[in-house]
Amino acid sequence: MTKTIMILMLTVYSQAKLAIIVLSYYYGTMRLPTATVILSALCSLFCLAIAWFCYNRKVGGATLRLAFLTCAVTAAINMLVVLFAQVGSLSNWELVVTGTLFDPIFFLGSCTIPIRDSAGRKGLTPFARAADHTNAPEKFPTDKTTTKD
Repeated sequence: MTKTIMILMLTVYSQAKLAIIVLSYYYGTMRLPTATVILSALCSLFCLAIAWFCYNRKVGGATLRLAFLTCAVTAAINMLVVLFAQVGSLSNWELVVTGTLFDPIFFLGSCTIPIRDSAGRKGLTPFARAADHTNAPEKFPTDKTTTKD
C-alpha cells in the first residue's frame, strides 16, 4: 500500500509540474531560465515513466527510490540555477516548477521509507496475499473416500 501511495504522489506531483510549465508558456508568464524549465520537464517525464513502470510492469521499490532521488537532485540544481540567474521574485507557480528547500528534504526523506521490493515475484504483492488469504485451502482435508476398518 505504501508503494501505491508513493506512486500516486509522484504522478500527481509530476503532472502538476508539467501542467504549470505548459500553462505558463501558454499565458506568456514564464520568467524562469530555460535550463530550469527543461530540467524540470525532463525530470517530470522521467518520474511519470517510472511511475507507469512501477504500476504496470511491477518494477521494484528501488526504481521508485531512484525517481525520488532524481526529483531531489533536480530541485537542488534548479534552486542553484535560479539563484545564479537572478530572475527576481518567484510566484507560487514558479516555485512549484523550480522547487524549494522542502523538495529535496521531502524526496530524500521519502527514499528512507521501507518499500517491499516484490518485483517479478508472484504472490508477494498485497493483492496476491489478500487473494491467497481468502482462498486458502483447508488445513484438514475432508476426504471421505478413505474409511477406517
